Amino acid sequence: MSLGDRIVVMHNGIIQQADSPLVTYNSPVNRFVAGFIGMPPMNFFVGTIMIDDGGMVFEEGKALPDGGFTLPGKGFRLLIPTPIATRVAGRVGRQVVLGIRPEHFQVRPIVDAPGVALEFKVNVVEPLGNDMDVYMSTNLNDDVVARVEAQSGLQTDARATLYVDPRKVHFFEPGETGMNLSQKNELFHAVA
Repeated sequence: MSLGDRIVVMHNGIIQQADSPLVTYNSPVNRFVAGFIGMPPMNFFVGTIMIDDGGMVFEEGKALPDGGFTLPGKGFRLLIPTPIATRVAGRVGRQVVLGIRPEHFQVRPIVDAPGVALEFKVNVVEPLGNDMDVYMSTNLNDDVVARVEAQSGLQTDARATLYVDPRKVHFFEPGETGMNLSQKNELFHAVA
């Protein structure tokens, strides 16, 4: 990504997206591209979009081996901001996949944004100098990673609250190459 003006992401010999590195990172056309670009890779959460108190929310579910999911009521909920809610309104009650990049988690509340607090169990804290990778679990997902500013206070086997700016999340159709539902169609640069 640091050497080219344009990059091409391919999957099984098919071009998924051909664009500048920054557009590919910020506006991945599908789940494959989103998980391929970025290190650590994007976190994915299976769930559904619901209407709650007049607002639209994502409720985390538990992925099943057959590709389905359950909603036992133990997953986290994330309020969907209006611009994205407008784009995913047709998906209410249907399975979607939420994507959150590790670097979009914050340890402190987001001052200039409608940050959403999510609770996790901290499994491992890996210091990296200025940053640290925090490997965590939700009630339904054991494989979550956040890259946050290095600081004390996050401890293994303890509960922690991290914040995410819901304007930076992505919603995808189910499946390995499910299309990005949260982006405007004109941002898609996929080539078949």
